[in-house]
Amino acid sequence: MLELILLRHAKSEVSDKALGDFDRALSKRGKTDAPRMGRELARRGLIPERVLCSPARRTRESLKLVLEEMAASPAVVYDETLYTFGDGRAYLKRLGLENHGAPLMLMGHNPSVQNLAVSLCTSGDPALLDAIGRKFPTAAAAIIMLPGENWAELAPEPEISGELKLFLTPKTLDAR
Repeated sequence: MLELILLRHAKSEVSDKALGDFDRALSKRGKTDAPRMGRELARRGLIPERVLCSPARRTRESLKLVLEEMAASPAVVYDETLYTFGDGRAYLKRLGLENHGAPLMLMGHNPSVQNLAVSLCTSGDPALLDAIGRKFPTAAAAIIMLPGENWAELAPEPEISGELKLFLTPKTLDAR
């Protein structure tokens, strides 16, 4: 089985026309939520061996804060193809290029993160599946188990039956 830790970057500042979208920094809330998510993932033993991350400033900052709380140093690949806001196919295609094992973390942007999660998750807790279909908030994480032993088995037009094992959001952490 392959384990995917799918994260959306933490809350960012409102777009600054002088900087542009790519260079948006984390907001105060984002700087609080990202480490909290890192601590919770670590508490649950969800530590990636490798990370694929959009090179946008807010994703890099989010990842740094998450990994610091995990006390983890996985190999990190910043990939321009992950700076996209689409149907999730670009993310799936990038996952298919991996020849490393699991767990693998992907940190990116919505709607790509949400669309990828919805397309991969055909089973799991119905309430969590419904939640992902409605909203994938900033700093949220989905843990998805996928059949197979190799990421290359994920084709661009998948007929994949992944199982949503966990969906964590900053609000669900607050409720604990």
